[in-house]
Amino acid sequence: MTRHFFDRASAGHKSTEANYLIESRTQIERSKKYFWIYVSPASSPRLGHAKFPHFSVSPPATSIAAGAAASERRSAGQRGSGSSSFCLRLRVYSPHRALRANMAAPPEDARNAYNEFLEKVKRTIFLDNLSPQVTEAVVKKALGQFGNVVKFESIPNLTIPYPIPQAALVEMENEKQAKGIVAELTSYPFMMSGMPRPVRAKPAKIEMFADRPALPDRKIQVRCVETSDPDFNVANELKLLYKRQNANHLAMVKHLLDEEEKIHKKQEETLQGNYKKYEQIEKLMVEGTSARLARQYGLRLDDD
Repeated sequence: MTRHFFDRASAGHKSTEANYLIESRTQIERSKKYFWIYVSPASSPRLGHAKFPHFSVSPPATSIAAGAAASERRSAGQRGSGSSSFCLRLRVYSPHRALRANMAAPPEDARNAYNEFLEKVKRTIFLDNLSPQVTEAVVKKALGQFGNVVKFESIPNLTIPYPIPQAALVEMENEKQAKGIVAELTSYPFMMSGMPRPVRAKPAKIEMFADRPALPDRKIQVRCVETSDPDFNVANELKLLYKRQNANHLAMVKHLLDEEEKIHKKQEETLQGNYKKYEQIEKLMVEGTSARLARQYGLRLDDD
């Protein structure tokens, strides 16, 4: 059985002898009424100052101390000497019902904040494949021809152990400007400082924002499961699925980076070859070799 230990600070005193051992919240939620507290007789005089931060209890702590002293006297009379622990059943006034009511009817300001966030997502675009040297001023200047840039947020690479290009979220003044930028960069190259850049643009999604608010009608609950719990295998399978998907994602990123490196080397070789050809042609024209060859073969070589 899983048990929860209250530390000495939550009990309201500095004694090293007082140990409060309360059953897990799962057991409390099952009964909805009672839980058991096991107390050492040596700590019973200090129970009058005990505080339980998560639940209200009945009888009060002073009654607990009195019952502890009586139990200690009975225990001493039966066994002569020594000490033993005793247990008391306490009434629980759990706030879970009120919490569920609040979750069912979230505050109106939470709904309004989430709706404002959805409007922000609609007027935000996601720029990918940016150079690491790109700054906020450069992006604002390049996108200024499409509209007013309200906010520029660079997305750091915290999960992929490879030098991937930079990405950013750019919030525009309205949704129309954001759609116009996406359509323009889909059809034409992104011009930055007079040079075309291989930048991709697409509408932003909710998952791209690190500061996104929680859903008003949803609350994530975390709990520990024992090996005997039916959900233990489910949790293990989810962990393995996450690791497998993460490994596949990293392998795909590495494959794409290798392909880009191969294309870059091929284009570099083609560029260098074309440069050498034009350099040789220019050298022939400057040295007059082309003119001598034209006279020798009886050809007319125009200057244009």
